[in-house]
Amino acid sequence: MDKIIKVISENHHTKITVVDATESLNEIIRLQETNPLATIALARVAIGTILIGSDMKGPDNKITTIINGSGPIGTIMAEYTDHHIRAFCANPQFDETKIKKEKNVISQVVGTDGYLQVIKDLGMKEPFTGQIDLVSGEINLDITYYLVKSEQIKSVIACSVKLNDDGTINKAAGLFAQLLPNHEEEDIDYLETKVENLGSITEKLIKENDLNNIYKLIDDESKFLSEETFIFKCSCSRENALMSIKLLGEEQLHDIVEKNNDVEIVCDFCCTKYVIKPEEVAKNF
Repeated sequence: MDKIIKVISENHHTKITVVDATESLNEIIRLQETNPLATIALARVAIGTILIGSDMKGPDNKITTIINGSGPIGTIMAEYTDHHIRAFCANPQFDETKIKKEKNVISQVVGTDGYLQVIKDLGMKEPFTGQIDLVSGEINLDITYYLVKSEQIKSVIACSVKLNDDGTINKAAGLFAQLLPNHEEEDIDYLETKVENLGSITEKLIKENDLNNIYKLIDDESKFLSEETFIFKCSCSRENALMSIKLLGEEQLHDIVEKNNDVEIVCDFCCTKYVIKPEEVAKNF
C-alpha cells in the first residue's frame, strides 16, 4: 500500500504532507496504457490531488482535479476519496514526436491554454468548485497557484515522477507544505524561498527512499502527526453504468429498446466494460 505522512513544523508554522503513490500509479498507468510523457503528467495530477485532499475527514468526502490545457494529452482527471485514488487522461498515446525535447516538455504535453478545476464534495448542500487559468502547464506551479488564488492557502506543492526503462514508475512522490493560520511574515518569506527552489525539492523527492526524511526538506525538527495508507480503487459499478445511460435522453433510450441493441459503457478510469442489454434499459427507464 502507498503512504501519506503528515507532520507539523512549529518553527515555521507550517503543516507538511508527504506521499508515496508509486504502487497505485503503476496500476493506473497500466490500465490507461500511457506513453512515458503521459505517465508523468497523469501521475503529477494524481499526486497533487492526493496531497490537497488528504485532510478530508468523512468517508464520503471527495476531491476531483481536472486539467485541460489544450495540449495533446487532452483532459486529465484525478479523484481521491476515502483513501482511494483513481485517474485518467483523454489521450494516453498521443504522438510524442511532436513534443520538442529542448523545451519545457510537460508544459507542452498539458498545454497552457486552458484551466485547472478542483471540486471538493465535503457532504454539504453543494460541492465547492474553484478554477484558475493555467499558468505553466507543469502542474506543480499550477496547483500551487490554484491554492493561493482560489483557496487563499499559501503553500508549496512538489510532485515528482521517475520512470524505469520499461515505462513503469520507479518512484512517484509528492510534498505539500501549507502555512498555518498563526503564521508570521517571516514564514511567508521562508515558504516563498522553497517555491523558488521547487526544482531542487522535486529532485530530492525522487532520490530519497525514506518518506520520513522528505518533510525534512522543509524543517528538520518537524513533529510527526499521522501516517495513513491508500490504494488505487475505482468506484465504477454496473449500477452507475445504468444510470449513465439515462443521460442519453428519452428518444435514444426508446430507440435502443426498439432496435434491441446492446449498449457498451466503458469506465474512463479502470477501462471496465459494462454491456447493458435492451431489456435492462426497458426495465430501468
